[in-house]
Amino acid sequence: MHVIIFAGGALQPGKALYDAISSVDMIIAADRGAATALQLGYTPSIVVGDFDSLDTLLLRELSERGSQVRKVAIEKDETDTELAMQVALWMGHRRAGLCVGRAVLLLRGK
Repeated sequence: MHVIIFAGGALQPGKALYDAISSVDMIIAADRGAATALQLGYTPSIVVGDFDSLDTLLLRELSERGSQVRKVAIEKDETDTELAMQVALWMGHRRAGLCVGRAVLLLRGK
């Protein structure tokens, strides 16, 4: 199973993103990464984070579109992106693309 995780921050879409997303089984977004996914025309299946950088109206829109919203405490040891990666692993995904900046990092588990 292949998952793409949209992290927060500016993302410049390009060939690497579109190649990675063409065979994706699921999209997960970490906090503000959900806004980036929506701007590119993708609705995340799961959005995870403390939502300190995501507008409540956008959060409501995601929920209405069918995204599962997983809110965590602001005080935590992990970043929102780390939590999104943990969700992917917990769900059994062993291949992931992390979309951040100009790069799509491909991660493979055992």
